[in-house]
Amino acid sequence: MYKTLTLLAALLLVTAACSKQEDRSAAETASASTANASATAATTANDAAGSTAGEGAVADATVPSAQTLALGKKIYSANCFACHGTGAAGAPKLGDKAAWAPRLARDIKTLHQHAIDGFNGDTGFMPPRGGFANLSDEEVKAAVDYMVHEDQ
Repeated sequence: MYKTLTLLAALLLVTAACSKQEDRSAAETASASTANASATAATTANDAAGSTAGEGAVADATVPSAQTLALGKKIYSANCFACHGTGAAGAPKLGDKAAWAPRLARDIKTLHQHAIDGFNGDTGFMPPRGGFANLSDEEVKAAVDYMVHEDQ
């Protein structure tokens, strides 16, 4: 019964967040595309240089660029906060290092894939793209990178 109520509450939160979603203007889309291109170039440069995050960081993760983190924070605030700010549906709350620890033990590609495709875990579930089908892969990845960066 508790799981059913928790699931229902999570779905209501996601639905409420979706209904408040505004269409992005062409300028925002262009800005996000530029940020994504810069982030991809920075990540490639980090990979080539062998730059990785410090001890306790996500396995095989490169340090995200400032542009990626800025885009990720924007996406998190507009979309992901509904669950990751409240813990709805078992989502690890931003800043809860204990809840993030098992996730941070995985490589970043796995975290990205779970956020894009969805994931059912022991403590909760992640709907595909957090329930926001309008988000691009790069936007979802940026949001994950932002949350991981904040929880290391």
